[in-house]
Amino acid sequence: MRRSILLVVLVLVAGLAGCGVLDRNDEDDKLARLLDEGATVSVFLREDVTDAERVGVETRLKAVPDNTGVTYESKEQAYAKFKELWEKSNPEFLEKVEPGSLPESFRVQMTNMAALRKVKESPLEAEVKALPGVQDVIFPGCTTVDECKKKLAPSATP
Repeated sequence: MRRSILLVVLVLVAGLAGCGVLDRNDEDDKLARLLDEGATVSVFLREDVTDAERVGVETRLKAVPDNTGVTYESKEQAYAKFKELWEKSNPEFLEKVEPGSLPESFRVQMTNMAALRKVKESPLEAEVKALPGVQDVIFPGCTTVDECKKKLAPSATP
């Protein structure tokens, strides 16, 4: 009798552990989908960018393999997003930033994170950074589920 109870408990524990693994895999799948949806490279323009340089940057970005769209954001649009983001949570910080002080930019939406990683690992990043009018190229802080988990995990402090 004890043996059968022990066996039932072991089966239940194994089943629950399996469910935990499935839940973790589901969480990983959800995170991977979110990453793919947010597979965007940001290209910030210099303060003194000319119209011709802006057009040249946009033309080059539209030729990036596996992009699904290139979106321009003006200084005014950038400030409106910034204001929306900080207005409620930190109005003091908002007061320190002047309208027009945020740079113009382009957002390059990629098909997924795998495509974004290819761009990041290729000479293309340096090529885009070297374009006249470009201030910086910014990739997401993490591009894989494991990278994101490591960044989000609480650091062990002694």
